[in-house]
Amino acid sequence: MKAGKIFGLSLGIFFCLHLAAQAVGARQPEPNLDLFPPDLKAEDVKNKRDVYEREAIDLGDKVAPNDSDLWLWVQAQLKRGVPLPKKYEGVHIDVKDGLITLKGTVQSAGDRAELVKAIKSIGKDVKVNDDLKLQAAGGGTNVGGGANSNANANSNANADDPRRGDTLLDSMLTVGYYALLTLAAVGLVGLLLYGALTLRKKSLARMENYFGAVRDRQKRLAAQHESSIAELSRKVDGLAEQQRREFDAINHRLGSVGREVETLRRGAEAGAYASAQADGRQAGAAPPRIEPDFPVSAEEYLNRVRRSAMTVKDDRLNNIIVKDSDGSGALALVPDGGVPGGLLYVIPTISRFTTKQDFNNYYERYYDCYSPTAGEVWIIEPATVRKVQGGWELKDKGVLEAR
Repeated sequence: MKAGKIFGLSLGIFFCLHLAAQAVGARQPEPNLDLFPPDLKAEDVKNKRDVYEREAIDLGDKVAPNDSDLWLWVQAQLKRGVPLPKKYEGVHIDVKDGLITLKGTVQSAGDRAELVKAIKSIGKDVKVNDDLKLQAAGGGTNVGGGANSNANANSNANADDPRRGDTLLDSMLTVGYYALLTLAAVGLVGLLLYGALTLRKKSLARMENYFGAVRDRQKRLAAQHESSIAELSRKVDGLAEQQRREFDAINHRLGSVGREVETLRRGAEAGAYASAQADGRQAGAAPPRIEPDFPVSAEEYLNRVRRSAMTVKDDRLNNIIVKDSDGSGALALVPDGGVPGGLLYVIPTISRFTTKQDFNNYYERYYDCYSPTAGEVWIIEPATVRKVQGGWELKDKGVLEAR
């Protein structure tokens, strides 16, 4: 809306400026001073015929296209006066076939007579056709040269000289012309500034939209990246958990195989003992003692061996196990007399883990546990110890499981 108003204002200013230019241009144009020096010769005019013919057209005069008429027109211009006198501004000079015709208006009969006389002074054979008209005080024209008309014209010229009105009009037109020109310049500058500001605003808006889209895209990519990382982490954790479970399963199978082998061994020993008893070769020998098979829950195993078990505790200072006199230790020492030479097991007295920290605090030195969590404690393989001075030391670590 604002741009349209400014554009319409600029068009109106230019239209007024055009009208003012036409008003000023309607005045009699001034001859080019460089073309009419006092010492001008016919040969000079002939050499620049095109220039002088163009000058005649610009001044609104009609000249026949030959050298003699053109030279006669130049002389008439010099006689009229260059620069052009104010009183002869409305006069035009036409030349054809040696005849000089004066057209237009003059202010008084005296001005007309003076001009005709000046033109005739070019030469005695010069012919002049006087078509000049007198400009009356009211703005009209009078034709003829009577005594009364001349007297009235001279009286009007003396009482109210029209040239003063022309001078005032010229001044007003000049001031108006430059005022309109200034307004037009201001309008153009305003239009350019408005266009520049509008373009800047639109450019900033486009840049903001572009960078906003870039920021949104970066956020989306970051979110996708975080989601991908989280998904990859979940997959890695899942694979690690799967491998741990497989590893635990393998250990359990290996433990089961070991226990089966131990059971077979003890069965073989028992069979051999029975055979020897039957043959009388080992009379009085004690039969081998068969302990419960592992794995077994810590609570169940402790109930079976409670009579032969002894409560012990960890002596971290000497890195051994010692007897716990008050019976509150987290470990129990159980002898296995069924094995030749005897074995000493150290088993947990806590039947259930409440947190992972229970395993770390009491059993990490003597047992491995692949997933120490809250749950019932199972003995997969018992830890074994041997007698040393002051107590017992670890021989083989066992395996626990929280279920």
